[in-house]
Amino acid sequence: MLHIRHCQRCNTIYKYGSDKMCSVCLKEIDELMVKIRSYLEDNPRSGIFEIAKDLNANEKDIFYLLREERLSINPKISSGKYSLICLRCGGVIETGKYCDTCIRQIQHELKTATSAFADVKEKQNEHTSAISRQSVPETAKVKMHTAYRHKKMS
Repeated sequence: MLHIRHCQRCNTIYKYGSDKMCSVCLKEIDELMVKIRSYLEDNPRSGIFEIAKDLNANEKDIFYLLREERLSINPKISSGKYSLICLRCGGVIETGKYCDTCIRQIQHELKTATSAFADVKEKQNEHTSAISRQSVPETAKVKMHTAYRHKKMS
């Protein structure tokens, strides 16, 4: 089956693989990333607003690169709506989607849920094996009979 989607950046229809954008936009984003990295080498204390203004780039593209962890910017430099925030707690972060504290909490919650699931699965297996070991009473071993209806031929 052919999977198609709308590009998040230019809204054109493209054949979906694993990327959220069409191949044209991905190429433009890659080129922008190279420009931003070289810009940050010369201007390491620049924030998102300065980068967007000086390179004539869209802030959304810069945020995309930051969320995808392809770029990182010092969170102390950017402020207000030009800050990258943790999707869970709202704290200012350098790159990605979550701050270090939230990542540790999510990992702990996932580990707890996984071990709880394993405990439930183990109890179910014990219960199932206990039931299969029980002997079936003789009255339950009665054969089932089915009745067939025959048409009388006249």
